[in-house]
Amino acid sequence: MSMSESENVIDDIVKSVMKIMALPFSETMDEFFIRTLPRKYAEPVEHLINARIEFLSAFRSLLDRRIERLKEVREKMKEKVGEVAKREKVQVE
Repeated sequence: MSMSESENVIDDIVKSVMKIMALPFSETMDEFFIRTLPRKYAEPVEHLINARIEFLSAFRSLLDRRIERLKEVREKMKEKVGEVAKREKVQVE
């Protein structure tokens, strides 16, 4: 393989990696990538797809934890509002 050919292979790999990783939330990009992917890169790209799945799963886990924390904060706020409302109600009567 000549230097020029190996440079082309490297360019192809870099372009393919950029296609799959560039827009992790774009289904359109996923479909475009699948249609344009050279078959010779199918196996390495499968690993990249798995990495994207793991990345998005980790992101989902972080979001789920943040949502749960905000729900806890919301409940504490409701309790405080309830306590204030009870005090105000007692003061009004």
